[in-house]
Amino acid sequence: MRGKVIICAALALVIIWTCRAEGKEDVRFNEAVLVLTGAGEIEELDEYEIDRYLRLSSNPLRLNSSGRPALLSSGLMTLYQIVSFLDYRTLSGPVMSFSELASIDGFNERVAQALSLFVILDNPDAPARRKIGGEAMANVSMKKLPVSGGQNLTSCKSRLYFGSEGRFEAGLAAGKDYDAPFGRPSSYSGYVNVARRGWKLTAGDFALRFGQGLALWSGFSMSGFSGERSFWKRATGITPSWSLSSASSHRGLAAEVQAGKLGITVFTSSPGLRKWCESGGKPSLSLMPGANVSLYLKNGIISATSYMLWDSSPPDATNVGKMQFGGGKVSADARICIRGIVLAGEVAWDIISDRIAACFSTDIPVRGKWRTALTVRHIPEGYGLSYSSPVRTFTGKYGESGFSAGLFFRQSLLTADYSLKSSDPGMRQLKLLLTSPLRINDAFSLNFRLTSRLRSYEKGLRTGLRTDLKYVCGDWNTVARYEMLRFRGLSHLTYLEEGYVHGNGAVYMRGTLFFIDNWDDRIYAYERDAPGSFNVPAYYGRGYSLSVVARKKFLFRNMSMRLYWRTGFYAPVWGTARRDCKLENRFQLSLDF
Repeated sequence: MRGKVIICAALALVIIWTCRAEGKEDVRFNEAVLVLTGAGEIEELDEYEIDRYLRLSSNPLRLNSSGRPALLSSGLMTLYQIVSFLDYRTLSGPVMSFSELASIDGFNERVAQALSLFVILDNPDAPARRKIGGEAMANVSMKKLPVSGGQNLTSCKSRLYFGSEGRFEAGLAAGKDYDAPFGRPSSYSGYVNVARRGWKLTAGDFALRFGQGLALWSGFSMSGFSGERSFWKRATGITPSWSLSSASSHRGLAAEVQAGKLGITVFTSSPGLRKWCESGGKPSLSLMPGANVSLYLKNGIISATSYMLWDSSPPDATNVGKMQFGGGKVSADARICIRGIVLAGEVAWDIISDRIAACFSTDIPVRGKWRTALTVRHIPEGYGLSYSSPVRTFTGKYGESGFSAGLFFRQSLLTADYSLKSSDPGMRQLKLLLTSPLRINDAFSLNFRLTSRLRSYEKGLRTGLRTDLKYVCGDWNTVARYEMLRFRGLSHLTYLEEGYVHGNGAVYMRGTLFFIDNWDDRIYAYERDAPGSFNVPAYYGRGYSLSVVARKKFLFRNMSMRLYWRTGFYAPVWGTARRDCKLENRFQLSLDF
């Protein structure tokens, strides 16, 4: 163990010494994503969200030449910001600087700086230059469990992207899980996307996000507490995907057509195709066609969505499997901005259960920097939640009714969620969230987060307290966290992370201590990792964890190369929940051309 620590420290010092290169630095990525989504921590976002912002950072949105549909589907701005920006652009012409963007109603300097990572302030009258390029990435993870005499396991993931900006792109991803044998990939994903003025065609894997998530919404939420982004969802329509998670995408064909204020999207996918492609065996025939029709208004959007599902019945001695109706949904939704007040809602009908679900949300500015928000929802018992992800507080596939309320002031927020299960009104739940960041000066900032959960069928109040202290001094930055959770028992987690960022290189070293005796009191903490690797482990037991993350970017004439390395040692070695130690190393090589 001592030898491994010495080797890791030596490698970290070598990378720090070589980090003195000039060029663009992307260390602000996480902070920019939090500003634009309104999330308090990276832990609250899902893999789809992170992957989408990574794609936008490589292929920024042309802000001045993009129309209302493109701005809405990007998910970068709120509906109020889009309406305000389009009004300004109509009256004053293209926005030519980010300081000018910050002066528009609904924006500020902080939002404009965050957007600068994902948009281009282009000249719409100038001929667009189509950049042809791509990216190749290989990621290898090696894990040993237990460390003393355990088996070495290997996980691999690779991605390839090639395209011409705004016209054609293709992506391919393949991966092998730790427990999968070498040979064929355990999962893979790919797409081809062709776009011209007014239409787009996607073949392969794509994500679907319409309305408020009652009918069709790919992905999931990592947090059960309502934050700023929870009160109305930012639908992005159809987005090409190379996610290796089957829950994050569909496999088939999709097309979008824009004709003035009208947008039509049609798609067909085969849920059984992906399973057959990756696991082999007998193919499972299934078909899922659907469509969305959207009407873009000056201050919002109205749309209708529908999909149907047909599955093949299990084969027997008399047949080889027949297609049978497996369900479907029909929904209508709207998002409107009236004098700064955002109204959003959706009503959806589940055909199989003949149940109707509905939600309604509002976001109202009160005075100055103060805002309030409210969401009311009803998901009846028996309503199918497949292929959907509505705003809700209970986990599992059960119906619920409830509301969420929020009060916001600058970056501080107070939210409350109340819900009860439709099948059993005696099962009730109340959740509270309070976050309040404090910027002490240019170097120090403090973030405070308090959560509380009360359930009618549980004994005791589940309360969590977390504080993050951040210090920045030149190229060095320090983050110290303490988190306490009180439920079955009293749990603690604390870590200290030291980072050095200079030019195109960075090194982060973190040491974590945790004391958690009950699995119900586990604490989740986001771990810094390479792009495309989303890591939010659950800490349980008593012990410590050590990790080192390093990255370096090398610039050449027409291409760049990025190297990432991460090593983590997880040791729950004390107390009654003592378990085997884990050692994991991850290497990533990326080429941009």
